[in-house]
Amino acid sequence: MTAPAEDPLETYKRKLRAAERAHDEVSTETRTMLGTVITFGSEALKAAALVNGGSAAAMLAFIGTGRQPVTLDTIQALRLFGFGLLAATVATGGAYITQYLYQNAIDARAREWEYPFVRETKKSRLFARFGMGFHAVTALLVIGAYGCAVAGLLGIASTLVPMPAK
Repeated sequence: MTAPAEDPLETYKRKLRAAERAHDEVSTETRTMLGTVITFGSEALKAAALVNGGSAAAMLAFIGTGRQPVTLDTIQALRLFGFGLLAATVATGGAYITQYLYQNAIDARAREWEYPFVRETKKSRLFARFGMGFHAVTALLVIGAYGCAVAGLLGIASTLVPMPAK
């Protein structure tokens, strides 16, 4: 005994529902992932800028009291904090461009009514490649900003003069 043939209209409706589910899943996944990445990236950028900017401000305030001599190591540490702050600032712009490129890569995907329903296009792959490049550069800038902060703090630590006990 053979099963009755499925109605072509029902087959079409079933495929349409599957395609709509796949499109919705990709959209939901994308919104969730991008939101998380943006939050974590933003926090890393803020921390790098705060550490370097705060360290530079603290050193300038400390030097301004007149109790700390200004040495070449002090000046070098302040330069490192400045470079770290600059790297964090440039990384913020890189992060914006990265997010823009990733979003365009997602938007440039082809949404179809046949399986696999969502597929990469030449344009989406190009946006993704540029996004990965900016992502790597931005990550290196943030790591560099933290490196400047650590190097500056280690450099300045050796030059601090202890205050006499009261």
